[in-house]
Amino acid sequence: MTAESHPWVLLIGDDPVFLELAELAISKCGYTVPTAQSGLDGLRLFQERMTDLVVLDLILPGMDGIDTLRLIREFSNCPIIILTLLFMPIRFICAAADRLKA
Repeated sequence: MTAESHPWVLLIGDDPVFLELAELAISKCGYTVPTAQSGLDGLRLFQERMTDLVVLDLILPGMDGIDTLRLIREFSNCPIIILTLLFMPIRFICAAADRLKA
């Protein structure tokens, strides 16, 4: 089985330790795991090769995770898991959902 035939899981987050550990764990399950440390880099990787799943942090340098999500949604319905260490009160989650509708 080649890397091209493995499902792709794109990790987008600003913590290099988390990215390294998550990449190691996910790749051991047979996935190809590209990583990006910014929303712009993640979007570029996603556009180069549509992935099967995106794991996305909300707090990123430059373009944040919500804007990255919105741009991915403009051309893909790929499943996206938002994984963040940010404490998010319900007000923040509702505001983020409103930003996606805009």
